[in-house]
Amino acid sequence: MGEEDKKRYELWNMGCTDSEIAAVCDVSRAAIHSWRIANGLDSNNGDGKGNYLDTEEEETRLKLFQEGYTDSEIGAMVGVTGHSIYQWRSRRGLFKVEKQTSDKINELSLNEEILFEYLKDKYPYKKEVSLISLAKYAEPTISACPSGKQKEFIKKIKIPGCRTVYYFDDGEYSCIEEAMRLFVTTNSEFIEENNTKVLVNMPSSFHRIFEKYRCEFKSP
Repeated sequence: MGEEDKKRYELWNMGCTDSEIAAVCDVSRAAIHSWRIANGLDSNNGDGKGNYLDTEEEETRLKLFQEGYTDSEIGAMVGVTGHSIYQWRSRRGLFKVEKQTSDKINELSLNEEILFEYLKDKYPYKKEVSLISLAKYAEPTISACPSGKQKEFIKKIKIPGCRTVYYFDDGEYSCIEEAMRLFVTTNSEFIEENNTKVLVNMPSSFHRIFEKYRCEFKSP
């Protein structure tokens, strides 16, 4: 048994939860969850929930699986091994025909392709599969949160009571316009009834663009 496994076992035996072990070992909670399941260890959460991935992690894996990424690629994006992803797929009866990287590039929308080319030029040291995954956020989404390694580039508009919107923004290339439009249209009813609350909980730098799309959405 390696030193890392020994440390994890010691922490687990002390009654630490997956999140606590992950914080000490500087890995994702999903990595500890997968390690624990693979070694037949029960959750220390006490409520049984530790035996399952949280909803956002599950949705992220499923989204990447549906987009045709390999187990190794998905694992790299969410911070676990490819074998852990294989076990996760097997437990859910998910079987796949893997796509080539060239096929994934050809399937990008125009906006995604523009962002992908930007990413290739600015981050030539990153693997194409990672850049393709980031390029998907050229079209802001509410369906799945980014993986741990993507959070450096994927920002969010998150307001209590509203659906959260995720979008690409590395400080130079930003999809905030598209993201705010999606945020306003998705949460229009709540915004109409709680406009002040939304503004109070929103960074002031977003106010101008928020008002722009709120007024645009209300216009006949």
